[in-house]
Amino acid sequence: MKNILINLINNGIVDGYLDDKNKNKVIDIIKTIKDKYLYKTVFHGLHHSEKVLLFSFILGTYFKISDIDLQILTDAAIYHDIGRVDDNEDTFHGLASARKIEKVVTSNIYQDPQNMAILKAICEGHSMDDKNMDLTAENYEISKENLERYEILFKILKDADALDRTRFMKTSVAALNEKFLRLPISKQLIELANSINENYRMKMSDIHFEQFKHFNDSEPTIVCKHGIGFNFFNLHSILKHGLLSNYAKIKKRIFNKRNFYGANNELWICVTTKNGEASKKFIENFISLELVVPQLQQGNKSRSFALSNGLPYDNGYYDDESFVFYEVPVKNIKKININPEILNTTIDNLNYLTGSGNLDALTFTVNDYLNNVRLLGYFPDVNDLIEILSLYKKEILKYESLSVNEQKIEQNQFFKKCDDYIYKLNCIIQEWMMQVFQKRFNKTNVTVKDVVVDILESLDINFIFNDDCFYLEQGRQI
Repeated sequence: MKNILINLINNGIVDGYLDDKNKNKVIDIIKTIKDKYLYKTVFHGLHHSEKVLLFSFILGTYFKISDIDLQILTDAAIYHDIGRVDDNEDTFHGLASARKIEKVVTSNIYQDPQNMAILKAICEGHSMDDKNMDLTAENYEISKENLERYEILFKILKDADALDRTRFMKTSVAALNEKFLRLPISKQLIELANSINENYRMKMSDIHFEQFKHFNDSEPTIVCKHGIGFNFFNLHSILKHGLLSNYAKIKKRIFNKRNFYGANNELWICVTTKNGEASKKFIENFISLELVVPQLQQGNKSRSFALSNGLPYDNGYYDDESFVFYEVPVKNIKKININPEILNTTIDNLNYLTGSGNLDALTFTVNDYLNNVRLLGYFPDVNDLIEILSLYKKEILKYESLSVNEQKIEQNQFFKKCDDYIYKLNCIIQEWMMQVFQKRFNKTNVTVKDVVVDILESLDINFIFNDDCFYLEQGRQI
C-alpha cells in the first residue's frame, strides 16, 4: 500500500510544494517505514502516517529547519500514533507513543539526549492541548537553547496531523477545522490535503471494487426501498442514470448530486427491507423508490474494519438498514412510493432540508438547489440566503467558543436557534421551487404529483399510476 503516496508524488501531486530532490527524499523515507510498529487501522495506520509525514516534510522545508530537526520531525510524523489502543479521541495516546518510540527509531542523532527529548515531547504533545506545550518541554527537560527548535517542530507536527483530518467527511466531528491550525502556511496546504485524501479514497475503492465486483451477478429478486426526501433533482438523476454509489458516480462522471462518506462507504447504497427505524425516518413520509436487487450486504459493527475492507458500516441507528453494492440500474427501479397525504401537497409546503444541520453539509445542499433552479432559468436574489448562512455560522462559532459546561447549559437554546435558521433556509428553497415550477407548468398550485409526473414524462418513462403509486413499466427507453 505504500505505493499509493509514492505514485501520487511521482505523478506530480506535490509539484510546487517540493522540488525533485525533496520528493525523492520523501519517497525514500516512505520505503523505510516500519509497518509492524504502526497502529493497524484505516484511521490511524500506515496511510495516516504517510500523509502526516508528507505534510510535516513540506512544512519543515518551508521553515528551512536543519537536517537533524527534519529527521526528528519525520520520525515523529510516522510513529506518533504507535501508542494507540483504539481510534477514539484520546489525549494520552501521544504519551504512550513517546514511551515506545525510543525502541523504534535508530538514527545516530538520538545519541544526543536533547534530540530524543524533543522527539518524545512532540509525540506526547501532538494529542494534547497546545497550552501544555511549555509544561511538556519542562517534563522532558528540554534545555533553553533548544526550546525554539522544539516549539516549531511541535507546531508543525500538530498541524500536519490536523491536515489529515480532511480524510473525514465534513459532517464528522473529527473533520478539519482550519481555525485551529497554528501556522498560517498550513492553511495553504488544505487544498493539497483534500486532493491527496480524495486520491487515497479512490485508490482504495478501486482495490475494494475488484473484491466485490461479482456481487451483483445473480438475478435481481430481493425487494427493498430507498428514500430520497423531496429532492426532485435527485429523483430526476436517479431515474436517468440509476441509483449510484459514490464510487459509481465518480466512475460515470456524474457530479450533480451530493457525495456522502458515511455508513455507505464509497461502494454501497443504503436501502431498507422492512418497516423499522430507517423506514419510519426516510421512507414513510417522503418520496421513496422500490427496487429489486440481486443481493444485500449487512453493515459491519466496526467502522474501522468496514472502511479498511470496503464494507458498509452499521452505525446501530436503524434496525432495518441494508446495503446494495455499487449501483441499481434504471431497469431495477420498479415503483415510486409517495405517502397519499403528501401526493397532492403543494411543493411550497415541503421540507427540503432533511439532512444534517452541519453548516458545511447544509451549505452544500442549499447551493445544490440554487444551482439546479438556475439551470432551469430561475435566478433568485440570494442576499437573504447569504445573511442567514452568515448568522448561522456566527451562532456555531459562538457556541464552539464556550467551555464544555457552558455548552451543556446553552445546548437547548443553541439547537433551537439552529432549527430556526434551517427553517428560514427551507422557506427560501420552498419559494424557489414553487417559482420554478409555476412558470414551467403555468399553474398556481404545483403539487408533488405534478412534479413527479413531469420528471417521468421528460425522461420518456412509461408508468401506470395506481393506488397512489407510480408503477414503472419494464423495457422503457431512457
